[in-house]
Amino acid sequence: MKFFDNLDYDHIAQTCGITKRTAYNIIHDALKQLKQELKGHEQSTGLPIETLLSLSLLLIFQ
Repeated sequence: MKFFDNLDYDHIAQTCGITKRTAYNIIHDALKQLKQELKGHEQSTGLPIETLLSLSLLLIFQ
């Protein structure tokens, strides 16, 4: 929702029935976990973590 629908945290919170802070925390924690998962692949692929993160998000939300 945040990245592909360009929704702000207020809209996401309202849609999901959660607070704005909870929406932020969920997205922040998910991105942090995804970055951790991708760190091992950064060296093996030679791609920066930001590129791997972007590609992962595209694959997840296509």
